[in-house]
Amino acid sequence: MTQSPTQRFAPVCCQLVTLVITLTTLISSSAAPKAAEPHLCDQLTASALDIERVADAVSFEDIDGALAVNACEAAVDAFPKVTRFQYQLGRALARTDKDVEAQVWHLKAARGAHAAGQYSHGLGYALGRGVPQSSRNAVWWWRKAAEQQLANAQFNLANMYEQGEGVKRDTAEAYLWYSLAARQETLRLELQERFAHERDRLAATLDPSLRESVELRLATWTPGFVAEHYRQLVNTKDCARCVLKRGDFRHLSLSRVNLHGAELEWGNFRGVYMRGANLNGANLEHAHFSGANLRGANLANANLYYANLYGTTYLYGANLDYADMRKVRLMNADLTKASLRHTDLRESHFGNCIFIGANLTGANLELAIMRSADLRGADLSNANLSNADFSNANLEGANLSGAKLNGTSFKEANLLKANLTGATIANADFTNAKILNIIGVDPRTLQ
Repeated sequence: MTQSPTQRFAPVCCQLVTLVITLTTLISSSAAPKAAEPHLCDQLTASALDIERVADAVSFEDIDGALAVNACEAAVDAFPKVTRFQYQLGRALARTDKDVEAQVWHLKAARGAHAAGQYSHGLGYALGRGVPQSSRNAVWWWRKAAEQQLANAQFNLANMYEQGEGVKRDTAEAYLWYSLAARQETLRLELQERFAHERDRLAATLDPSLRESVELRLATWTPGFVAEHYRQLVNTKDCARCVLKRGDFRHLSLSRVNLHGAELEWGNFRGVYMRGANLNGANLEHAHFSGANLRGANLANANLYYANLYGTTYLYGANLDYADMRKVRLMNADLTKASLRHTDLRESHFGNCIFIGANLTGANLELAIMRSADLRGADLSNANLSNADFSNANLEGANLSGAKLNGTSFKEANLLKANLTGATIANADFTNAKILNIIGVDPRTLQ
């Protein structure tokens, strides 16, 4: 009989719960930096899973719920930025069966890069406890904790890959995470042997060439600096030249963050609030910014090659001078008053984007698609628009003096009062374009 996704997930949940409840006492303490002095909250709720704990671990069953909630609420009030207390308050609330409130605090800790908080929030999704059941979200948060070398998260993530729950089934990826969990030096022997057994069991089923490729990844896998940079980014908002490739930043607030020169290629910034952020010289190749708010952000000299900004992305007043924006995809983005001086925009797609009053002096828009873009009052002087498509674009009052317009399409575009003084025009298409009161060129030569 075919099992439902929920039924198929049940055995995995049971295995994970067993791991969490019966084996967490086997995890030793870590030498990770501690935030804030020990508090009564620590004494009542410290978890063996928490690599940041500053007190002896207390099993979940031994937590005095009411007393712990009061103590941890006081700790959070006194130290609102210490994620350890946020996580422990969530643990205390869970002990009093307030699962929804518990997950609110686990999420706060998780967003602050607290590994145990990420793990516990993922467990909530796995079990449907305090949040709607979602294997996909469980995988997402466990991966965060696993990247910070939390062994239980690595083991559970491996299990999900092996079972194909919340993620496409991938035995090679499962073997990778089982292996990483088994080699953790923070584990005591019993748990290490358990993880090693699962690793060896799966290894026996892998094709030798596939196993060899995973072994190569294991030999070069160094997540520590990634986790540290992620924590640095969240806690200090200053992560200049950090390396966070393929990072997922969707749950973070990054307004005015300093990521000068950071390595952020393939990053996921969908919907992220990054107003006033400093991304000068950052590598954002293939990054995804759909729905992000980058108003006033500094992206000068940034590498945005093939970046994706589909959807309503705000770049109002942003500085994109000298940026590499080749093959960028922008739809419905707002670049009002943005500065793109000498920016490389070749083969980019800017459908329905707003560039009102933007400065594109000397920009290279060769082969760019600017259909229906709003460029009223924009400065495109000395820009290269060769073979670009400005069909239906609104260029009323725009400055195109000295621009190269070779093979450019202005079909049905609005060029009223546009300034084309000194522009190089060859084989441009002005079919049905509005050219009344155009400056610097005899309109009759454009028909």
